[in-house]
Amino acid sequence: MDDLHARVTQLERDVGDIRVKATSIEGKIDRISDKLDNVVTKNQLYGSVILALVATLTSILGGGWWLAREFLSPIIAQLGS
Repeated sequence: MDDLHARVTQLERDVGDIRVKATSIEGKIDRISDKLDNVVTKNQLYGSVILALVATLTSILGGGWWLAREFLSPIIAQLGS
């Protein structure tokens, strides 16, 4: 019977240690989860890159159109007259 009592006592200690470690792990998982909430996803990153590329391309094309209108229009007008 003493052996059974010793084994139960040891199990109770082990369960206490397991509870402490589980609580520690739970806290770490909560901190990781909080950090992951602030991480940019691939889709958000791709969307931002595509938006930046479209804005850049629009600016380049707009600038090219303005240059063509400002500099080529007078030349074409003179060639036509």
